[in-house]
Amino acid sequence: MNFISQCLITVFLLLLATNGLAQSDSGVYYVKAGDNAGLIQAIEDANAMDGEFSTIVIQAGDHGETGFIFTLPYGETDTALPPISEDITFDMQLGNSRQVAFQRASSVAPFRLFDVVEKGKLRLQDAIVDGFNVTGNGGAIRAGADARVDIYGSLFRNNFASGFGGAIEVAGNAQLVVRGKGGALGDGNSLNGPTEFTGNRSAIVGGAISITGNAHANIFYAVLADNDAGFEGCDLYISSTGDLHPEGEALILQNSTFDGNCSGTLVENSRGLLSVKNTTFAGRGTGIFGGDWVDLFSNIFDLAAKDGCLDVGGAFNSRGYSLESGNTCSLDQPTDFFNTDPMLKAEDNHTFSLLPGSPAIDAGASEISDAINQKNGLPCGYVDTQGLGRPQDADLDGTYECDIGSYEVQGGPDIGPAQSAAWYDPGRNGEGDFLEMLSGESALAAKFTYAMDGSGPAWFIGVGSVVGNSVVISDMVYPTGGVFGAGFDPDAIVREPVGGMSMVFSNCESGASKPGRMMFESDPNSPFGDLLADAFRLSDIVDCNGSQSPQSGRSGSFYDPERDGEGVFVQWLTGGGVLIIWYTFDPDGNQLWVISESAVVDGNKVTANMLYPAASTSYGENFDASEIDLQPWGILTLEYQPGCDGLLFSYESSLDGYGTGAYDYVRLTRLAGTSCDL
Repeated sequence: MNFISQCLITVFLLLLATNGLAQSDSGVYYVKAGDNAGLIQAIEDANAMDGEFSTIVIQAGDHGETGFIFTLPYGETDTALPPISEDITFDMQLGNSRQVAFQRASSVAPFRLFDVVEKGKLRLQDAIVDGFNVTGNGGAIRAGADARVDIYGSLFRNNFASGFGGAIEVAGNAQLVVRGKGGALGDGNSLNGPTEFTGNRSAIVGGAISITGNAHANIFYAVLADNDAGFEGCDLYISSTGDLHPEGEALILQNSTFDGNCSGTLVENSRGLLSVKNTTFAGRGTGIFGGDWVDLFSNIFDLAAKDGCLDVGGAFNSRGYSLESGNTCSLDQPTDFFNTDPMLKAEDNHTFSLLPGSPAIDAGASEISDAINQKNGLPCGYVDTQGLGRPQDADLDGTYECDIGSYEVQGGPDIGPAQSAAWYDPGRNGEGDFLEMLSGESALAAKFTYAMDGSGPAWFIGVGSVVGNSVVISDMVYPTGGVFGAGFDPDAIVREPVGGMSMVFSNCESGASKPGRMMFESDPNSPFGDLLADAFRLSDIVDCNGSQSPQSGRSGSFYDPERDGEGVFVQWLTGGGVLIIWYTFDPDGNQLWVISESAVVDGNKVTANMLYPAASTSYGENFDASEIDLQPWGILTLEYQPGCDGLLFSYESSLDGYGTGAYDYVRLTRLAGTSCDL
C-alpha cells in the first residue's frame, strides 16, 4: 500500500472509531500524552458542552510519551480526573497499534481514574489502566446514577478498592458494556484482542467488577485472570435487580475466559439474573456461586477442584451444550456433558485451547437460537477468545458448528488476497457483503441489505483484522444523516456502531459444496438483529491460484474527502468484468445503495448501468427475496487517473430527484496482491 493509501485508510479507521451518538456540532479536543493539565482541561470543557457529545483525541507526546502518570487527585476528589458528567469518548491515536496507558504513581495517596456521574457517558478504548487504588468502591472507575461506561479493547491491571469492585464498580441505574476488539490476541500494546482484567483486587467483593443496585452489564470477549477479593467474587460480584435491562439480566457474560487463582468463587451472583454463554472457567476457585437465577449455555467448567458451580436453591438452569469436568452445575440437557475432561491446554495470555480429540470440538450449537431468554442470537457470537471468527468447520464436513466454551479450533487454511470478493447467500439473494483484503493483516467489509422494517435499502461498514481463516470486525458502523446531492454535509453524518461481524472460510474457493459463513452480532441498541448466513463467492479479483486481470489494481474503495460518508466499491474481475456498488443516501436522507448490472470498459474509463432496490424486503429473519425489485437507476462513469489513486466519478440518473453530478474521488483502500496498470 503506498503512502497516500496508508494515510487514507488511517483516516477511515479513525472515522469508524467515532461513537455513533455524536451530534454534528460535537466538540473535539486534542491532548498530547503526558499532558495531565491538558487532559483535565479537555474534560472540563467537554463537561461544559451541556448535553452534547465530545471526543478527546489522545496523541503521542512531544517526547514520545504514550500515556499519563498521575501523582495527585483532581481538586478535593478521590479521582485523578474531573468527574464525567457528559457524553465523552476517548479516541487513542498514538499510531503503531499502541494503547494509551493511564497510571497512578506508586507511593502516592489513593485515588481512582474516573468517576462517571449523573447521566455521564464514558467510552474508553485502547487503554491500559494500571495501579489505581481507592478507599471506597471502584478502584479505577466508579459509575452510578444513570451513567454509562463502555470499555473496548483495554487492559485493567493491578487496581485496588477497599470496598466493592477492584477495577470497576457500577451501581444505581448505571450500565456497563465491556467488549474486546476483533483480531489476534494482543501483547499489552495491541489494539486487537479481548479486554483483560488481571491482578485487580477488592478488599471485600468483586475483585475486577462489582454490579449492584439496579445496574446491569454486558461483558463480551473478555479475559479475567488472577483477580482476587477479600470475601467472594474474585472476578465478578453481582447483586442487582437489573430491571432496566431489556431482557432483565443483571449481567450477560459471553465469549469470555476465566483463569482463576483464588480460594473463593470467581463469579458471585448474590442477586439478579445472570446469563453465561460460550465462556470457559479454568484454574483455581469455584466458577459461579448461584444465589439467584443463572442461565448456562455452551460453557466449559474445568476448575482444579472440579467445583464449577455452587448451587443455592436450584439457581442453575442449563440451556444445553455445556461441559463440566465435575458434576455441580445441574447440567441436565441431552447436549450437556458432566464428569467429562474438556482436554484444555493453557496457552499464553490466559487462553485455554482445545487439544485434538476434545469432546468440546464441534459439539456446540450451529444455528440462530433463542436459548437465552427467548431472544434470537448467534450460537456462539462472532469471535472467540483468541480473536478467531466463529463458528468454524473444524472437521471440514461442510457444517459450521460451534465449539463449547470460549475457544474455537480453526477449520481450514489461512486466507489471503483471494478472499477479496463479493459474497452472498443464495437463500437470501438480493443482499450480500463486499470484502476487501488489505495489507498488514487488515480487511474492510460492507454489508448491503435492507432496513429492519422493510422501508428501504441499508448498509453498514467496518474495518477489522484477518485472523487465520477469518475476517473479524468489532465495530460495524451504520452512517445516517446524509442526503443525496448538493445538500450533503459530511459534518451531519452520524456513525452509529451496530455490532460485530466475522466471515469464516474453510477453503479459498468457498463454492457450492463448502461455502464460507458470515456472522453478524448486533449491539444491544442496534436497529439490526443477529444474522447467520452462508457466504458463496460471487466474484474473483485475485483467484485462488493468484491469477488476476491486468486491471486488478484499479479495484478498491474510493470517495470524495469533501463528501465523507459515501463512496464506491470497485472490483475488476478475473474474467474481465467490473462490479461496482455505490453507497450513498437518497434525496430524503435514507440510506441508498446502487449496484452495477453491466459495465463497459474503454481504456481508463468504465461506464456502468446501475440498479437500485425499487422495492425492498426486511432485514433478518423476515427477509423474503421475492419482495425485492431491482430497477434501473441510471449510469455511473469512472475515469481513472494515472497511478490508480484517483478517478473522476460522474453519474446521470433516470430517476426524479437525482439528476447529474461529478466528483473527484481518491483511493481509500488498495487490495492486497494487486498493482496498478496505469
